[in-house]
Amino acid sequence: FRFQSSPARVLAALIVLFASFIYMTAVFKGIGNLLEAMLEIPYAVAIGLVWLIVTVYTAAGGFHSVVRTDVTQGMFMVLAAALLFAGTARAAGGIGVLREIATADETAGLFDWNAGIAFPLLLGVLFATTVKFVVEPRQLSRFYALSDARAARVGVWVSTLSFLVIFSLLAPIGLYAHRILTSPIDDTDRVVPELLVMEGVFGTPVQAFLFLAILSAALSSLDSVLLVVASTFQRDVWQLLRSKSDPDSTTVRQTRVWVAFFALVTAGIALDPPGGIVELTSFSGALYGACFLPAVILGLHWRRGNGLAVLASFAAGILVLTLWGRLDLAESIHSVFPAIVLSILAYVVIALTTPEVREPSITALFDDQAGKT
Repeated sequence: FRFQSSPARVLAALIVLFASFIYMTAVFKGIGNLLEAMLEIPYAVAIGLVWLIVTVYTAAGGFHSVVRTDVTQGMFMVLAAALLFAGTARAAGGIGVLREIATADETAGLFDWNAGIAFPLLLGVLFATTVKFVVEPRQLSRFYALSDARAARVGVWVSTLSFLVIFSLLAPIGLYAHRILTSPIDDTDRVVPELLVMEGVFGTPVQAFLFLAILSAALSSLDSVLLVVASTFQRDVWQLLRSKSDPDSTTVRQTRVWVAFFALVTAGIALDPPGGIVELTSFSGALYGACFLPAVILGLHWRRGNGLAVLASFAAGILVLTLWGRLDLAESIHSVFPAIVLSILAYVVIALTTPEVREPSITALFDDQAGKT
């Protein structure tokens, strides 16, 4: 609506669909690993169970139920992060054992700047997985649904502080795990599930709570993304292709069908995922950041820009993310950085050389902003 461009709207919807499939595949993989380790359920059966559960309650409850369950699940996540950190640190020998891990011959390399991967690549993974919170539809829809500006300001602080607390608690667990796990694990996505089932790390009540909390966190992510994917496809692809607007009751019914369909597609991909959880999550975040950062940030705060500028920024971001892996620089610099830079550059160049949107409501928006400043 800001750019008055149906092509930009459809392409944005397709990007949302693709990025969401990647992210949901990572979440499905995480739950599958957890159920397989904790309950000894075959991975494929676990994926099927998760598909059934998340489809039923997302399709039945819609946005309001997803938000309400997310509140409860978010509280579980904060407490679970604290318990996971405390139990892992205690089993490893205490918080201070990090000094021993840093000096021991077999683990000292973990504290090098380029341990495992080049440090700029690590920064890229961190940036890609966090920049999406600025532009990802499921995050923006939460703020858009808040009652007023004051609630939005409170939401900024609550979400940011919760994020910092949870990730600060979770980050050291991989280091402590090197002192606890007796045999190497080829798939690092299985580290936490292995810690949960290992004797002497957590007591049975804590194990049960952590299992439920991690399961809740995963379902919280899945239901939110599924709702975005289904509603985006319904409004920005299906209805545009049919050139008609359906009654609300029909739209809701069709969106429920899309929830089940897209969840099934993702579950099928998760049976043989194309990468690990971190790899999939960071690529999804990089795609959101590279494609949507210019359109959202510049589109809200700069009068210039139109559908062509948005399409150019989308194309630049996708092109860099697709081709970057073929360059030698890919081994030292994460693709998200050049993708975002060129995406912004493409937007700015096209915006400066083509007319801005003159639709009355858009003009009034920026006139109002100029008056307030």
